[in-house]
Amino acid sequence: AEILSWSGEDRKESGELYARALELQPDNLALLDQYAEVLSWGHETRPKALELYDRALAIQPEDSRALLGKAQALAWSGRGDEALVLYDRVLAKQPDDTSALRGKAEILNWKGHYEEARTLLVPAQKAAPGDARVALELARSEAGLGHFAVAKTVLAQQQDQSTDFSALREWVHRELGSFMEVGYTVRRTSGQLNYQRASVLLSVPLGERNRISFQYRPTLFQTSVRDFNSNYFRVGLDLRPNDKLTTHLEIGAETYPGFDTQVDGGFTMRYRFQPGWQLDTGFLRSAVDESLLSTRGINSAGQVLGHVRANLGNIGLSYNSEAHHFDASLAYTDGVYTAPFVKANRSWAIDASLGKELRGDRPFIRVAYDVRYWRFDFDADFQPGSGAPPQVMGGYFSPTRFLVNSGEVDISHSFSKKVRWDMTATAGVQNVETTFASFGDVHFASSFATHLFWQMSSRDELRLGYEYLNVFNAFGRNQVTISWRRYF
Repeated sequence: AEILSWSGEDRKESGELYARALELQPDNLALLDQYAEVLSWGHETRPKALELYDRALAIQPEDSRALLGKAQALAWSGRGDEALVLYDRVLAKQPDDTSALRGKAEILNWKGHYEEARTLLVPAQKAAPGDARVALELARSEAGLGHFAVAKTVLAQQQDQSTDFSALREWVHRELGSFMEVGYTVRRTSGQLNYQRASVLLSVPLGERNRISFQYRPTLFQTSVRDFNSNYFRVGLDLRPNDKLTTHLEIGAETYPGFDTQVDGGFTMRYRFQPGWQLDTGFLRSAVDESLLSTRGINSAGQVLGHVRANLGNIGLSYNSEAHHFDASLAYTDGVYTAPFVKANRSWAIDASLGKELRGDRPFIRVAYDVRYWRFDFDADFQPGSGAPPQVMGGYFSPTRFLVNSGEVDISHSFSKKVRWDMTATAGVQNVETTFASFGDVHFASSFATHLFWQMSSRDELRLGYEYLNVFNAFGRNQVTISWRRYF
């Protein structure tokens, strides 16, 4: 039966022989473990495998082969958290068990916990240097940490050409190479500004950890008054000095025919100073694409009104507990919205979130409670001809008080190694104070975003995205994006 199980064509006969053997010796642990392992290889027979493993564990609760086999079957069934409990039971008695170390690391890699997985795989590889499955997961964790050159070295030592190895080699090759991405975005709002936007981006690696990108982004804006266009050029630099620190720098220029060129840019920094703890900070100067006035500006008697830019800095702290599957974050944003002949309008906001992971993988499910409090010094959402003083005519949503409380659901799932999907939805209530709205009035707030990723070939990727945002009476925004990425 064991020999026949090695061939897919003979596996049915193998199962019949195992079943006959178990009729003769129903409590034979070796038979139970061997037959369960064969059944675990097939999706349809996996539930039967779990039953047999349970029978073996009822006879011998610490049967390591049954514990490891059941853990693997649970992991393949999308029940990773249950599998981790079993792997930990084995490691509690045998801390250097290679199969348990590899199995636990495999699930952590699926969850994106690459650093924790790597700490398990380094000693596992030393104990079993020839184990291809250990090497596969070690290379995966190194790639997940951004150590693509290290992952490439690990993979080069293996001759395995299976699907898992081939897919990982493709990933490493892509990340160590250059790529071009072409995208197209359509935005429709209930406010005053719609647009169609194209994008061409070229990204080139700088060494093993850094990358420089060049982007050109022409946009056709559409308003009820008139249509206009802009051309945006950007250079971005991603730097990763070490595993704990990630930075991004960018500078861009946007030109509007007949109007002054605007220079934008900023930086972000992410620092993981303790396991689970992360500090985020940054600054960004960007366009306020909400109306003709705020985006391009209006020439009135030789003076350009509007042309608003947001100049915002932020700092935030977040914590993610792997053991208890919850996360929390707190962030503060402050800065000014500036425009020619308009008073600088200070804006600040506090964001807080508390989330709980309900399912770790296949699919990943998280729920959260979010709250945001946002303020501007004055309401600048006025257009020329509204009777407002020129100093407050900015044409952008600027509530003097804004409070939103919402629940959030995050779901992601890998349908296969080449197709992934994610979604985020929020719903709650918002209180907004503007010149014409009272803070005491309560309104519904909601948002929705979903993305689909399809790896069409080893060099081509397709991304689809849809986003919806409902902010008080300011705008209901719908946005669709499609992009194609080609690796060289």
